[in-house]
Amino acid sequence: MPTAILVDCGYFLKQFPIVYPDNDSHDPKVVVQVLYERALSHVNALDAGAPRALHKILCYDCPPRKGRIVHPLTGEPKNFGTSDTYNFRTQFHRELTGKRKVALRLGELGDGAWVFKQPLEKLVRQGHTPLDILSNQVRYIHTQKGVDMKIGIDIAMMSIRRIVSQMVLISGDADFVPAAKLARREGVDFILDPMGKWVIESLREHIDDLHDIGFVDSNRHNDDGSPE
Repeated sequence: MPTAILVDCGYFLKQFPIVYPDNDSHDPKVVVQVLYERALSHVNALDAGAPRALHKILCYDCPPRKGRIVHPLTGEPKNFGTSDTYNFRTQFHRELTGKRKVALRLGELGDGAWVFKQPLEKLVRQGHTPLDILSNQVRYIHTQKGVDMKIGIDIAMMSIRRIVSQMVLISGDADFVPAAKLARREGVDFILDPMGKWVIESLREHIDDLHDIGFVDSNRHNDDGSPE
């Protein structure tokens, strides 16, 4: 039976500039091509000598935020629909859906909030004045809804229905432990690719193998993905 590749796109995009510093992380075409090649390399490398068939490359993300908000301190308007982030994510999704055997699964955006870009105590130590901190050191973030659930449901569905015999998850989220355990109980060879990120023990013990392309041992990397 074939191999399915599951990609947590939010995680992939966060790790991309760390793992691929020589590639343009602001060019959606470049990022998608690297994602596609990394996914395919798992199918080719994991079972050398006996090539495996690719089922699908399943990519999970949320649509970019649209609409307007107002900075709570300066009163300046912000239009998400014209932002670089919106344009990148829109093109990123378009490029993904144009690739062979790639399916895009979209969740939803939850409520957003204004937060400090860095810990408050760090900003104070750096000499920022209260006005600087309030006006320049905050950013708007939002939560994703349904992405992890969609990944977990797909893992369970493909396992129970015996659609694939092997799965590769490109992520490092411990929330996937229950899904990984179910897949293994159903006889699926479950592989994790954390892209250079340290993997907590509770997740590591419930996978069949760790295959981190470009890294010899992902346990020997700092939280930011850099080698010790």
